Amino acid sequence: MTAPSSDEGLSAILVALAAPAAKIIETKQHPLDASSSFTGGMPYFEAEQLWPQCHHCGALMRFIAQLAQQDHQVHFPSQWNLLVFFACGRTDWCLHRGLDGRSNPNPFTQGDWRAKGGTIAVHSYHAASPTKASTPEQSNVVGQRLAFAFTASQSLPDQITVECAKNGYDPLNLDEIFSHDAIRYGRLSRSISSLKCGDSYIGGWPLWGNCVDMTPMVQGQAMRHILKIDSVLGNHSFYEMASLFGDLKSNTFQLVYDGT
Repeated sequence: MTAPSSDEGLSAILVALAAPAAKIIETKQHPLDASSSFTGGMPYFEAEQLWPQCHHCGALMRFIAQLAQQDHQVHFPSQWNLLVFFACGRTDWCLHRGLDGRSNPNPFTQGDWRAKGGTIAVHSYHAASPTKASTPEQSNVVGQRLAFAFTASQSLPDQITVECAKNGYDPLNLDEIFSHDAIRYGRLSRSISSLKCGDSYIGGWPLWGNCVDMTPMVQGQAMRHILKIDSVLGNHSFYEMASLFGDLKSNTFQLVYDGT
């Protein structure tokens, strides 16, 4: 299969590939309740839940974002209707020292904490409990709750995703389309998706800036892309682009950094 000669033909292929996504917009408004989408303050906790601690330095993690399907309207498995995302706020300490406090002489060669998601935690719920959310004994609350707003969009695979063909399956021969018609692909993609490179969004395809598709795998299957962060989310800096992935069967999540 070669690239369709008409814009209409190529657009039809792209529309079929488009995945629902929603751009995340940070506002100064207060969320409606504890089961809404927001950053800052106290996130939703159920009874007896503990505030997550970093696997590497032992510090209480920082609450980054709470994302409710009722707000963003991106379809995920129902067990992910409410996602609460935490990350370690002591990035430099984690990078250079471990739980024993000793200095790591080669932090960037030994620092597999990033690829393996050791500095994050995700609580997932089918729905928030109708009873009042609990407050853990130990907590790390920063600032006040500020609501997220969302703009519905579509997401398309970028050239890195296509060229790497990580799952080895390219029924539409997109790699050839990219090779011969990358400019037209990009132009038509922008007519379908309103997302830009600097946006953070939930759902959709991942966006890679480092010429490698780093989608994590579980038992040979690609984990599902949940969230793309453009270096900063909820006043927490990740220093570079990062993408959150999840696997429902194993109930695991990974944050993959994509330094450029």
